[in-house]
Amino acid sequence: MPADHLTRHLTVGEIPIAFPLIQQLHGDASYSEWERFARAYLDQSSDRPGARRPPARGIVVAENHLGYLQGLFSYSLRRDTLNGPTLLCDQLIALGLLRLDSPLRALLEEAERIAKLNGGTRIELRVSNALLPDSPVQSELHNLLYDWGHRMQSWSYCKSLG
Repeated sequence: MPADHLTRHLTVGEIPIAFPLIQQLHGDASYSEWERFARAYLDQSSDRPGARRPPARGIVVAENHLGYLQGLFSYSLRRDTLNGPTLLCDQLIALGLLRLDSPLRALLEEAERIAKLNGGTRIELRVSNALLPDSPVQSELHNLLYDWGHRMQSWSYCKSLG
């Protein structure tokens, strides 16, 4: 893990602090929506003394040496028909003041660690449309993911029912 970013599971008390990161992805998200989502994930990922594996579902944050949150992802372990146990990472956001690669690398290394400790054979990242390669920062994200071994394999089509 890069020395300038530490990764760990989000705590319930940090839900409000992490909300600005979610707003970067979903500008129209309300705090109550985020809190409801986060609590559902954290109910299963609270610290479990003596646990040898990370929980199968949770939210991971990256913080810099000053303790500021600079990234996060939510995750759940699921069984993929073709690829076996897969760690699905959603809500991926990493903000770097000078460099994006440090918080992003820390998050991706933690995702890989969680996947391996849970018997996973694959990581699937769902990247928000807000982060698609249309700007220099978004292109940097795409290039970093590619450089670190991630490949685009499928597209998702979504329909809002609300």
